[in-house]
Amino acid sequence: MGEPTRDATIDLTRGQVVLVLGLAVVVMFADVLFMPRPLLLSEFGTDLSSQFLFWREFGFSELREGNLALWNPYVFSGMPFFGMMQSALLYPPNWFYLVLPLVHAVNFGIALHVFLLGLFTFLWLNRRGILTLPALAGSFSVMFSGSFFLHVYAGHLTAMCTMTWTPLLLLSVDELFRARFGRVGFRWGLLGVLALSMQVFAGHPHHMFYGLVTVFLYTVIGVAENPRRFWVIPALVGMYVFAIGIGSVQLLAGLEMGRESLREGGLPIAVAGMLSFPPENLLTMIAPAFFGLGGDTAYWGRWYFWEVSLYFGVSSLALAMIGLVRRGRVERLRPVLMAAILIVLALGQYTPLFRFLYHCVPGFDSTRGNAKFNFYATLFLALLAARGADALLRASRGGASFAWRKAGIAVLAGAGAIALAAVVLWIDASDGQPTVVTALFGFIRGTGETYASPDVYASSEFAAKAQALAVWSLLLASILVAALAFVLFAVKRNYRLVPLIAVLAMVEVFVFARINRPTFDSDLARFGQVERYVRERPGDYRILQTVNENNTMPARIPNLWGYDPGVSRRYAELMAWSQGRDPDETTDRVEFRRFPALYRMLRGRYFFPVVDGRFSIVENEDVLPHLLLVNDYRVASNRDEVFAALSAPDFDPGRTVILEEEPDPKPGISDFPGTVTLVEESTDRLLIRADLATASILLVTDAYARAWRAWEPVEYGRDFEVLPGDSVLRAVPLPAGRTELVMDYFSGLIQLGKALSFVSLVLYILLFGLTFLKRRRPRPEPST
Repeated sequence: MGEPTRDATIDLTRGQVVLVLGLAVVVMFADVLFMPRPLLLSEFGTDLSSQFLFWREFGFSELREGNLALWNPYVFSGMPFFGMMQSALLYPPNWFYLVLPLVHAVNFGIALHVFLLGLFTFLWLNRRGILTLPALAGSFSVMFSGSFFLHVYAGHLTAMCTMTWTPLLLLSVDELFRARFGRVGFRWGLLGVLALSMQVFAGHPHHMFYGLVTVFLYTVIGVAENPRRFWVIPALVGMYVFAIGIGSVQLLAGLEMGRESLREGGLPIAVAGMLSFPPENLLTMIAPAFFGLGGDTAYWGRWYFWEVSLYFGVSSLALAMIGLVRRGRVERLRPVLMAAILIVLALGQYTPLFRFLYHCVPGFDSTRGNAKFNFYATLFLALLAARGADALLRASRGGASFAWRKAGIAVLAGAGAIALAAVVLWIDASDGQPTVVTALFGFIRGTGETYASPDVYASSEFAAKAQALAVWSLLLASILVAALAFVLFAVKRNYRLVPLIAVLAMVEVFVFARINRPTFDSDLARFGQVERYVRERPGDYRILQTVNENNTMPARIPNLWGYDPGVSRRYAELMAWSQGRDPDETTDRVEFRRFPALYRMLRGRYFFPVVDGRFSIVENEDVLPHLLLVNDYRVASNRDEVFAALSAPDFDPGRTVILEEEPDPKPGISDFPGTVTLVEESTDRLLIRADLATASILLVTDAYARAWRAWEPVEYGRDFEVLPGDSVLRAVPLPAGRTELVMDYFSGLIQLGKALSFVSLVLYILLFGLTFLKRRRPRPEPST
């Protein structure tokens, strides 16, 4: 029998690839993109329904009115908003929030970034010489991977936005290595600056840091392979400096906020080590549901399943093994080494390396969640998988020899090993005593690193279901690998079957993603009962609502608490202390069991605790007004002295303010110091008119931050000090007489950032234009 005809037309054009990527995204999200009142992507109770939904509504509704909100007055008695990086107000793809309804904008943003990640990954792989069909398969294995797509489940908008630009950055680095030193490389450097700037504005500092580590390692390994390209390292540094310049307004606003937040000064090593990649979760590479997932298949492993999955397709894993042996040593060293290093970094606290990195490498002591390195490892695993598929496709065209039968036998052996593991688990559970899973239950529960309910681990019924799911996960992996082996055997007779290998890999991860793509009704995230109660009792006061705390923002109801790790340290410590906790052990999560009278000074009027599944109501009477004139003060030099003064039996927040330094001017003695009126108010600015018979202290019952200033809005007007009062409020010493003053959130760092961003952006546009024009300028006709 003669050699079968090799088909050279089985690859795709780049236009067809873009069409396939777009079609895949449309099919994945059609029901939430084109319905008049769609459900919202992600699982209810995760970060989208507790954070991002309300931040996007607040930030972009203010921006629509022409106000870039620097301050959020509706949580934590007020906190920085723009400086909270995840506000992402200046991230260009977020600007469709200005024109689309909120739910449509969220869903469209998620779909857009899944598409962009696939497109950028394809461009990166294809530019590395990989044929379009294998590069498409590689892009599917990234965009629908566990380390990326499961963040749709969790509603991690900023994480997904930041991760999306990484392949474009890797592409620019690759092109720098290929380009001559000069204008050609300069163009690719500008592309890298674009990707980096987008990451800055996308709003996830941790992923920015992990991406920086990844790109730095990738570049260093590339220079080690080709020392003559050493200039790529300073070029990369220049790209980061340029991107930092463009993003200065966001970065310096974040620095301003960070100086007063709970995370100022770094994280304790125990906190920084949280959300590391547990070694047992390497099983998710072949059985993503081995430890359960969301919904009905409750996750019982360590941490959160969307943080600790390394799944990118069982078929893709087999292709990666083929890719590992099909290229030369140098060609395969870099992605293999990168994937291995990044997985080790993802293991975090489970390796001795983590302690060294925490103490010696800046950044590792300020970030949490080393398992995020899994996404960056997935990029290089996908590169290996694409190379494997590329090798098969080239061999089918006659461009290279390939031992099809040997590859089929090897892959079939892998399928058999996975099937054997599944059979062992099935036999173990057949007598009704799933000892393997029960032993894992005991181990994982003993680590204290699980968020699953203790009832889960105590249930023999759940243990049986968990082991059955693990068995089926392994069996499915075995079937997929066996199908790949079957195609490898069949290809020897019909080379037209080779594309089925890439199709199998794409369909597998697509189905995985579609199964793990929940939705919910956005109305569930708001509590109409609380909103109606407050609307019926108008006034300038706050409530304490501690279930889904940020959901009071759309109704513009100020809350004493909120859900954000950027809460100021002084405010979090006061609230923890008021609940009987040690302020030195404060976190951004405080359990509220009482509603002390002290909250009167924060204008805290109503507390809505949940009792037997329903809201009850506790009221504080006689809360302080928004503006108050106080003539009695005490000075306490440190936090503990302030707290002691606040808890003194004779302390009355309506008559006395606790300061941390002597006021200037000192208040006079008067039973009626004068009047004060709030003339105008916005998110970042108060216009106040005071008519004082004697010097007095103006107490503003909003949260203090160092960036607040007070000044007279007239030529040669006076500036007034804004001091912390009662630890967390704003106290302004005022002289006697009539004063009109503006209190606004004004940071010198933010102003510097505006200037740097403007200059850097103008320079970028000029350089981009000049480079593009030089490239497009036609050559002159030769003279005759």
